[in-house]
Amino acid sequence: MTSTSLEALEKNKSHIGNLHYQILAALKHGAMTDEELQAACDMNPNTERPRRIELVQIGKVRNSGRFGKTNSGCKAILWELAA
Repeated sequence: MTSTSLEALEKNKSHIGNLHYQILAALKHGAMTDEELQAACDMNPNTERPRRIELVQIGKVRNSGRFGKTNSGCKAILWELAA
């Protein structure tokens, strides 16, 4: 995301796009890894990850401090809704 795009999103935190909303809605059910978010939202990794990063940058999503496992068994951050 460009710095100007991030600035625009930060200025209007209430303006969240449909893809952002899908991620937030999925996280209402509990913390998830990026892989789990991709499956829950039926979203390509190259679409989900940048949207989740944007949500982290504007304070809507945060690192839970816990880890889950990927399909290949690797450790992965569990993302959660920010308080």
